[in-house]
Amino acid sequence: MSDVTEARSDTGSSDTETPGTGSAGTEATGTGATGTGATAAGAAGAGSPVPAGGGPAELAEEFEPTAEERSHAAALAQGPYPATQAAPDLHQPKRALIAAGELVVAVVLVLVAVWAWNRGISTLAYPLEGRDPLISTRYEGNWLGTAVAAVTVSAILLLDAVRQLVLAARTRPGKAADADV
Repeated sequence: MSDVTEARSDTGSSDTETPGTGSAGTEATGTGATGTGATAAGAAGAGSPVPAGGGPAELAEEFEPTAEERSHAAALAQGPYPATQAAPDLHQPKRALIAAGELVVAVVLVLVAVWAWNRGISTLAYPLEGRDPLISTRYEGNWLGTAVAAVTVSAILLLDAVRQLVLAARTRPGKAADADV
């Protein structure tokens, strides 16, 4: 038999065609303990069959990762962010200004909601001779919907204003402990 040529890449391995290896003309690939592809003939050497007891431990001993695979694994071990990048500071006084702006907008939206609700309800009275007038109430959905939407957005802005105020005033526990030392 001839030697097997194997080309590795980030996605696994691809094998070249070897004469006399089956109907498809290529060798079967498997996965060893390290997660890289391995050929059945390449596990025990070129041209020799795989031993019957050839489990993942034996396969892992025979295959060394390439330099490219080692550098990729080292890059993943560091994490997605460099170690020199600092976390953002939670204590930011400008958040208090943002919260104040959100409170003003929330109050304006409540006033708009009251105005829209009052516009959405109209009362009609039909006088009758000798009887009490017939009173009818008309509800206009577009104004009532606007009022509900304005109150909903106002509530969300109030919640975010509270969050902004807490973040503006709070310090990180680690920094407070370092300041006492």
